[in-house]
Amino acid sequence: MDSFSNDSFPAIIYCRVSSDKQVREGHGLEGQEKRCRDFAGRNNFNVERIFREEGISGGVISRPAMKDLLQYLEKHPGKTIVIIDDLKRLARNIEGHFELKTQIEIRGGIIKSPSHKFDSSPLGKLLESLYASVAEFERNENKVQVRNRMQSRLELGYWVFNNPVGYKFTNDPMHGKLLDVDEPNAFLIQEAFSKFSSDELLTQRDVQKFLLERGLKNSRGKKMNVWLEGVKRIFTNPIYAGFIEYPKWKVNIRKGKHPSIVSPEIFELVNQKLSSKRKYFKSGLEKDFPLRGLLICAVCGRKLTASFSKGRNSKFPYYRCPSTKECNVKPKSVQRDFVESEFLKLLDKKKLKPEVLQLAKRIMEELFKSKQYDYQMDIDIKRKKINRIQTEIDKNIKKILDCSSSVVIEGIEKEVERLNKEKVTLESVIQSGSEFPVNLNDSIDAVMTFLANPSSYWKHGGLHQKRVVQSLLFTGAIEYSKEKGFGTANFSLPFKLLQEASGTNSNLVEAAGIASLH
Repeated sequence: MDSFSNDSFPAIIYCRVSSDKQVREGHGLEGQEKRCRDFAGRNNFNVERIFREEGISGGVISRPAMKDLLQYLEKHPGKTIVIIDDLKRLARNIEGHFELKTQIEIRGGIIKSPSHKFDSSPLGKLLESLYASVAEFERNENKVQVRNRMQSRLELGYWVFNNPVGYKFTNDPMHGKLLDVDEPNAFLIQEAFSKFSSDELLTQRDVQKFLLERGLKNSRGKKMNVWLEGVKRIFTNPIYAGFIEYPKWKVNIRKGKHPSIVSPEIFELVNQKLSSKRKYFKSGLEKDFPLRGLLICAVCGRKLTASFSKGRNSKFPYYRCPSTKECNVKPKSVQRDFVESEFLKLLDKKKLKPEVLQLAKRIMEELFKSKQYDYQMDIDIKRKKINRIQTEIDKNIKKILDCSSSVVIEGIEKEVERLNKEKVTLESVIQSGSEFPVNLNDSIDAVMTFLANPSSYWKHGGLHQKRVVQSLLFTGAIEYSKEKGFGTANFSLPFKLLQEASGTNSNLVEAAGIASLH
């Protein structure tokens, strides 16, 4: 029994565990409280209050329950026994230990513990300092061990930090804690990448609006406030392409064990767009004026702009020639619906005859075979390049082992990191499959539908589909004025050749053996 006048002072208990897992599973706090209560019972201390610190590190001095404890002592002047299970529960570093001890004592607290006898003698103070130092050492050692385990997992391709939106953690029997796709949020992220890469969503603000409207949620099901900076973080995070990278711990990019949400090619395309200096006109107008950028004034050659004019009760959309002095075209502004109806008539004139469509189909099949061969050759070239890169990596690693200059070693390590990044990217392309990633029948059906009626494809499609039509059919801008209509359009070479075949009983059709297809 502690030699203490047990009828004189009240007692309070302080318990602490450092992890949320311990709190959820009920480990630690109950055991500490029982030992402290037993200690109080043996010494006839009257326990008046228990302060529980849940999931707070011992390295943090400013803790909620400790603050409450100090305030309690201030409100209850006089001597109060403060029972802690172990010195480690007070603090896990020597400075914090003695700081908190001092703060408790100046408020009238007397610290007691079932596992340590506090002694104010020189030897007692020395032992207390040693115990506190050991606690600090253990804490730092634990941090090093935890980091080493986390770094090892990262190097093996496992993500060890918070799961990014679109992913959730699952417990895999083989891999342990593993990132997995979190639907439908993963699909929304995939759509955002795809729409941004194809210019269906032009700016990061458009992507932000898209994700907010679709109700992007985190893995706990809570709707997210998507900020512009958050959009950039998503687009630049290689995790979505199936990679792991953590430069802070010198873990360079490598293939992750988790499934990708987007292909490396789409990820690279998005990041190229982010780093480019392309300028876009005011967000929102692109959907209202899809021909903007394609049309130029037939008189002065300047690109037509587009805007709304305010009427008494509504707004009216117009395409306009921006030149006010140098150009005498009249009218300067033409109603959008009129211009686009004329554009549809232009497309209708370019419909191809059935036999020419068959010619296009035959050409596509031949091109497909050629592309398949080229794709396989490209895969073989990538495999050979990977072998060459690995040879270079091995040579550089040998140089590091033979080198004593830290400056030279740092330069070689950067080169190894660059080579490894290139190797990982090539490997990911090969792992996605050595077969040509396009279905012949699906591709032919889509192209035939487009060639048979490009005006319908443009009229009923969204902004992205309209731009596809414009980019496939035309190689440059088209002159337009209301008086003269559309000038000579610069059609793309493949479509121009098919037009020529469609316009005459061309030898081109006969040479392709169209008759044999019927």
